[in-house]
Amino acid sequence: MGYTGDGSKVAPQALRRFWRMLAHYHGQNWNATELARSMDVSTPAVNHYRDLLAGTLVIRILPPWFESLGKQLVKTPKVYFRDSGVLH
Repeated sequence: MGYTGDGSKVAPQALRRFWRMLAHYHGQNWNATELARSMDVSTPAVNHYRDLLAGTLVIRILPPWFESLGKQLVKTPKVYFRDSGVLH
């Protein structure tokens, strides 16, 4: 198990798998439930992995935009990899 800066344990294999799956969601709305179901882990665990990668500046979380355009509200953030080389 690898340790993070906040003292929690994260399995390197789980984080690597999350990283690969997250590459498929680059620029899309964040859906923690779908990723959690695919990885067979809890939704808070997926959010924790996302926060770890955001804290290490690997990904960027773009906050949602709340203005109603055509009466469609988007309340979920989008996730972007900061380095296109890492993404590919």
